[in-house]
Amino acid sequence: MWIGERCEEGYGGLLCSRCTAGYTQWGANECRKCRSGGAVVVLAILVVCAVLVLSIGLVLNALRKGAAAAEAMGQEIGETSSNPVSGMPLL
Repeated sequence: MWIGERCEEGYGGLLCSRCTAGYTQWGANECRKCRSGGAVVVLAILVVCAVLVLSIGLVLNALRKGAAAAEAMGQEIGETSSNPVSGMPLL
């Protein structure tokens, strides 16, 4: 504690340079009150859900594009690889 003065709430130690229990260092010289455990858990769950939704969306999009590309290639190969009259493969 600073001699002759009292530290602000959340600060302590020599020249009020440390964060006290229940507070965390924020930036270079700021102490902020820690969030409650419940808020941290809810935030973590929301982040995990958002990541899962984005991942599933990306996978579905890739599968859809892959299926469309495979279908287009199949049509191109089918049209050019055999003679429509005889059914014989073209060389």
